[in-house]
Amino acid sequence: MAPEALLLPGEPPRGPAGRMILATARSPGAVLVTRDAGLLAYPHVRTLW
Repeated sequence: MAPEALLLPGEPPRGPAGRMILATARSPGAVLVTRDAGLLAYPHVRTLW
């Protein structure tokens, strides 16, 4: 996941933890469940909350 975290499209969060979470959430069929506003605002992953 580390290479994917560095190559996320758009403007992902700047922190490494958020980038790793988003890179993992971009797996096919994945839905990210979070209350984090920065992660919810990222349009390249499916989110729920």
